[in-house]
Amino acid sequence: MNKEYNSKKDYRLIIDLVENGSSILDLGCGSGELMKSLSEGKNTDCTGIDRNPEMVSNCIIKKLKVFNLDFNKCLDNFNDNSYDYVIIYNSLQESRFPEKVITESLRIGKKLIVGFPNFGFLSARIQLFFRGKAPVTSSLPDEWYNTRNLRFLTINDFIKYCRKNKIKILHGSFYPDKIYTKLRPNLFSEYVVFVLRM
Repeated sequence: MNKEYNSKKDYRLIIDLVENGSSILDLGCGSGELMKSLSEGKNTDCTGIDRNPEMVSNCIIKKLKVFNLDFNKCLDNFNDNSYDYVIIYNSLQESRFPEKVITESLRIGKKLIVGFPNFGFLSARIQLFFRGKAPVTSSLPDEWYNTRNLRFLTINDFIKYCRKNKIKILHGSFYPDKIYTKLRPNLFSEYVVFVLRM
């Protein structure tokens, strides 16, 4: 999974949300940069899951706990409330079964942190409307033919999904962190991080 979007900026959004000493399961952990930042910055006990053997090797080199698994298929093997947080960072839009992944993550973790690029971002809308082409932004950097993304969701889409499924949104952080972004996040936020709980 691709974890490298604006890492230092949006990692900060997640690190600030996590309590010291927490246990974390990172789904689609990539090369482990977020786990490493959480371990060093918040003294967390992190475990990662990624299906890419090269990414798993990078995690092992960093001395991180990681499983070479597809999180779309393996989550039923985890016990209820076995982690303080499950993190789905820049991976939800790549999931084949996002509803199942969200449901299982909320069962496994006491809280779920979800971060994804907002397809409703103004720049993406302008490219689609005026240029008639699939948008390319810093949070959606790939062309239509080589993107890993299977889902193109907006902040409003996700909020509606949570309401429909009675999922509590405890917190939302929007990037960039500006006054106008907070007023109209679905239009002006390029990336969002939500904290969820059942």
